Amino acid sequence: SILQQCNAYKIKGLSAAEIFKYLLTNVFEDRSMYMQFITGKFRMDCSKNTIYRFMRSQVINWLKFTTMLASVIINKTIRPLTSADRATAFIIDDSMFRRTGYKSTELASQVFDHVDMKKRNGFRLMALGWTDGNTFMPVNSCLLASSAYRRRKMAQTKGTTVMIELLKEAIELGIQAKYVLFDTWFSNPAQISDVHKLGLNTIAMIKKSEKRKQ
Repeated sequence: SILQQCNAYKIKGLSAAEIFKYLLTNVFEDRSMYMQFITGKFRMDCSKNTIYRFMRSQVINWLKFTTMLASVIINKTIRPLTSADRATAFIIDDSMFRRTGYKSTELASQVFDHVDMKKRNGFRLMALGWTDGNTFMPVNSCLLASSAYRRRKMAQTKGTTVMIELLKEAIELGIQAKYVLFDTWFSNPAQISDVHKLGLNTIAMIKKSEKRKQ
């Protein structure tokens, strides 16, 4: 039902749910889909083009899908087992997503990797998660590059703005928290103010600056 609400459905033939299930479970197989075709082990009742069209579809809202799925798991499974007094928080961070052959990949570029302090080829992966202090649940993410219009627009937007958009998406789809936790990179006054406008408090290490005093 969540897939259908995110425009992932087929008018005829194999259902979108079956294709999605295959792609999800195929991660645990001992050979890729390509090798399954080569060895005659492909078990789906459809052509490989059906799988490729599903993966390339620009109408499926995967950002909404992952957020809705996380919302159902959090609100129906985790929250009933968690005390209302427990502090919950959104956690947001960006990390390096390396991409080989990046020159032929749309919107890919050189990105500074803060781990080894070098520039790498690929993207920044902005990811949002939720925690109750015991369980961590991935909510949504933005690779900052995609062929879909909405993702393309986000790909060319400042990371601080994308952060607020990911938070809004989570809140609108029913995920609640008391705090937003992020690192120094996001901790500027404008960002903290935008988070506060969403009804959330911030936990972060403040950037060093001569303009700010304790």
